[in-house]
Amino acid sequence: MLATLRDTPLHGHRDLYRAAAALHVPTLLLWGRHDNVTPVTQLPTVEELLTPQKVRILDDHGHMLPFEAPAATAGHIADFAAENPSP
Repeated sequence: MLATLRDTPLHGHRDLYRAAAALHVPTLLLWGRHDNVTPVTQLPTVEELLTPQKVRILDDHGHMLPFEAPAATAGHIADFAAENPSP
C-alpha cells in the first residue's frame, strides 16, 4: 500500500489521462467513494483530464471495485457498453 501511495500520485498520470481523452472513445469512470489510494476528492481533476462520458461513484467501496463490488462493476460496464455500441 505504501508503494502504491508513493509511486502512483495523480500528478504522475496527468499525461496518461490526457492521452486517453485524446482517443475520443466513450469512457466510463467508476470510482469508489472510500478509495484511499486515489481519493474521490481527485475526481474533478480526473474528469477535466480524462473527460469521461459517464461517471459513477460507488458509495460503499474503495479502490478495487472489480473485487469489492464485482456485480455492480459488471452491471455498470454492461449498461455503458449497451449505451455505446461499437460502430
